[in-house]
Amino acid sequence: MAVINYVKHRFQNPGVLTLDQYHQLKQLWSTDPAYNPGRLSKATFTYYFRKRLWWIVGCALVCLVAIPLYLHLFPEKPNGLEWDRVALVGPAILAGLIGFFILAQLLLEGPSYATFLADRQRYYSQLAVAVQASRDYHSFTQQFYPYVPGNKPARKLTAATGTGDRFLTALFHWIDKHMWKVFLLVLALWLLNKYVFRISF
Repeated sequence: MAVINYVKHRFQNPGVLTLDQYHQLKQLWSTDPAYNPGRLSKATFTYYFRKRLWWIVGCALVCLVAIPLYLHLFPEKPNGLEWDRVALVGPAILAGLIGFFILAQLLLEGPSYATFLADRQRYYSQLAVAVQASRDYHSFTQQFYPYVPGNKPARKLTAATGTGDRFLTALFHWIDKHMWKVFLLVLALWLLNKYVFRISF
C-alpha cells in the first residue's frame, strides 16, 4: 500500500521582543517602512516547493508529448503485447504515476505551508504597526501582547515575491481554510461528469 509522507506547517509566534530589539526595529522602520524582519528570500511558496513543481511540470510535459504521439502512431487497437507501443506509452504511464504522487503530496502539504506564510506575514505586519504606533517599549508591550493571530494589520508590508508565487500562496491558503468546500466542489464535478456529461478519461 502506497503511503504519501508530508509535513504539516504551523507558524509559532516568536517570543516577546527585548528592549534592544524594539529600539532596533523602531529605528529600521523609521528609515525603511517596507522593512520586513520575517521575510526570507528562501521562504516563499514557489522556492520551498520548487523541486516538486518542476517534477510536476516535467511529468506533465512527458504525458503531453507521449500520449498524442502514441495516438498518432498507433490509431488502431493493439493485438496483444507490442513492445514498440510499450516503449512509447511506458514513460507516459510512469511519468503520470510520479506526477500524481508528487501532486498529491503538494496538495496535502501546500495548504498548511501557505497558511504558515500568511500567518507569518500577518504577525510581522501587525508587529510593524504596533512598534511604529507605540510611544515607548512599555506602551508597545501593552498594545501588542498577547498577539492575536486573527487580528488584521492596519497595513501590509511589501513582499519581495513574484505574481506567480503570490497566486500559489493565496490559492493554497484558501484551500487550507476551505478544505470542505474544495471537497464538495470535486465531488460535485465528479457527479456531474458521471451522470450528466459522461466524459471518459
